[in-house]
Amino acid sequence: MTEPIGYKLKGNIENPFLSNNLTIKEIESKEIIKIVVNVETKKIFFITDAPEIILEFPIEIGKKGFSKEGEGFDGDEKTPKNKSCCVQFIRKPKEICEAVFTQDERDPPICLGPCFICFDIKYKNKLRGIGIHGSSYNELRVTSGCIRMYNDDILSIREKIKKGIPVEIS
Repeated sequence: MTEPIGYKLKGNIENPFLSNNLTIKEIESKEIIKIVVNVETKKIFFITDAPEIILEFPIEIGKKGFSKEGEGFDGDEKTPKNKSCCVQFIRKPKEICEAVFTQDERDPPICLGPCFICFDIKYKNKLRGIGIHGSSYNELRVTSGCIRMYNDDILSIREKIKKGIPVEIS
């Protein structure tokens, strides 16, 4: 993946580095049309409907790195490469607390931070539960295969993410 051109966001949307004389209001009005994850550089890009605006954030991935497309399986602790998945559903804090738990003993039950954005990546015809989430400790620690963002970062884009948005993990 080449370095994106134009606008880049390096952190919370309330504190962006602005180029091209864009205002925060102009940025917030743009729709996210694609999510691109680069597991090797550990960056996530939210592509908007305006080519000059690409939101960029640091991420962390699975404890054991990443798997090649089609080779991942449940419990492998790798972030799976996938060029044709999409957002399946979005869970917010109360739903996360009731439905999603972690294997990490340091984390309390609400381990995934303020949001969980699940992708439709399957293994043996069942959702793997791979997606984007934050952390109880608001830090970038390795995961069991998901993509972790800082809580402020995921909150700044959460309302812009819709079911069906294409996702590329490469």
